Amino acid sequence: MIWEPVFVGTGQEGEPFGRYRHEIARVGNKLYIIGGGTGEWAFELMEIPMYDLETNTWTFLTPKADDTIKNTLAPLPRKCHSAVQIDTPKGAQVFVVGGSDGQSMFEDVWRLNISDLQWNLMQKTVLPHPLSFHSSTVTSYGCMYTFGGIEPKEEATCRNNTMYKVWICIPKLSEICWEALMTFHPNLDQVKRKTLLNIGIPIHLVDRLHPQ
Repeated sequence: MIWEPVFVGTGQEGEPFGRYRHEIARVGNKLYIIGGGTGEWAFELMEIPMYDLETNTWTFLTPKADDTIKNTLAPLPRKCHSAVQIDTPKGAQVFVVGGSDGQSMFEDVWRLNISDLQWNLMQKTVLPHPLSFHSSTVTSYGCMYTFGGIEPKEEATCRNNTMYKVWICIPKLSEICWEALMTFHPNLDQVKRKTLLNIGIPIHLVDRLHPQ
């Protein structure tokens, strides 16, 4: 296992500014840099640097705002957010969660469709409270988990170890049934594998509790 440089910024024209606490989406041979910032400011999400891994070149993309809402048409500049990526029939989609602009924290969730670079605000999917410096991941079926981070508390901020979950796409019926089963029988993992199979639970679901 050997590290080797692919690109080293030199501050020349056509290169994105250095940043931290950004997120990256990968589709094919292209990397999309979403947000991020420095100690003083946060970068716009209406300009997305894209890096081509084959040509080793940068391109700056301008996504489209969400014209279905009146107030906030596009995500505000931010860093310290999280992002997850899923594949859908409409192509790859990236979900940006929370974050901060250095002054305020956000609780919103935005979806970016990579194929047409369209931003959409997830109006019914909102964090329980503003959050930054958190982490998110998503299952192959589209269930997103967000863990930890920093949240505002009156005149200060505090860290937390809370986990939230939300479906960011409509799951398969089998997933809905499995989630209901786990809700009504939270100790199902303590039931022996043979018993679970005997009562008719499909083997691919039993394997989640008792992998072989």
